[in-house]
Amino acid sequence: MKKIIVFACLVLLIAVSQAGANSIIDQISPAVNATFNTSNPSYVWQQEVLVGISGLLSGIDLYWKGDGGGHINFYLNDGSAWQTDTNDFETLINLTVNGWNHIDVSSAGMYLASGDQFVIGLHGTGDGTWIMGNYDNITPFYPGDLYFNGNPHTADRLWKIGFQSYINPVPEPSTILLLGAGLAGIGLLRRRFKN
Repeated sequence: MKKIIVFACLVLLIAVSQAGANSIIDQISPAVNATFNTSNPSYVWQQEVLVGISGLLSGIDLYWKGDGGGHINFYLNDGSAWQTDTNDFETLINLTVNGWNHIDVSSAGMYLASGDQFVIGLHGTGDGTWIMGNYDNITPFYPGDLYFNGNPHTADRLWKIGFQSYINPVPEPSTILLLGAGLAGIGLLRRRFKN
């Protein structure tokens, strides 16, 4: 009986430790009918996104369209658009595939709760890169329609950058309680074995 209890506790601990270990898609803004020019270094695009799942923002996919490779300055900010402080995450992206290109952003350490807002930012590099997007008025996950150089892009007010965001979910309180129960069970069994 004791072996069965020990085995059950170990299975529980392994299951709980895997909770939130894999990133899942949170929000999707499809790339269907728009192209955003990021080839001009003076062009800056930003897209506000609402978080649907609490956890670590772990990745962003961008849909790139062009001939050959391309580069883009990519950044993230927690909160609303057009902040003046240092970006929470930024990197020069080498786009290699026409279509979805994945960007690992887990090093930014952006833990977000459901309903929080973050910003995807794109800054041109001058090498002919274009990002695909869409013209869908999708709510509630895109509160700030596409922005261009500090202002709403009034000519195409509802156009949105084509992206997919990935979240590494944070275990729920019930999962943490299960983990605690498993650890307590193993502790009690160890004490019994010693006696």
